Amino acid sequence: MSWTIIVLITLCISVIPTGFGILLVPLIGLVGAIIGLPFSQWLVKRAHNVSVITRDNPEHSDYFWLYDLVSNLAQKANIPTPEIGIYESLDMNAFASGATPNSSVVAFSTALIEKITISEIEAIAAL
Repeated sequence: MSWTIIVLITLCISVIPTGFGILLVPLIGLVGAIIGLPFSQWLVKRAHNVSVITRDNPEHSDYFWLYDLVSNLAQKANIPTPEIGIYESLDMNAFASGATPNSSVVAFSTALIEKITISEIEAIAAL
């Protein structure tokens, strides 16, 4: 609801013929990105109820292959290994989020993991 109001106000401002709206709309977007980006990792993990996989937790042993896959890709790209997670969903999906390589997360839906091959998951993770 609040985002709808913000979008409507922004659209109203953008039609002001003085030209002020042309400057204000991108400024509102920039401020929103600056404020939201540092929290994006936390927000997406919370929104999708992502379970973060760690290599040292035996409860995650079913997904060690996924952790190793993403970790190897990160090592080849010469970037730090992001947090790696899975989330329950019937949709085949994966996403990455974070402000910097040191504060990022890569998450895969359970449907994606169950329905496609490991090489296909590797291709998706490499993107």
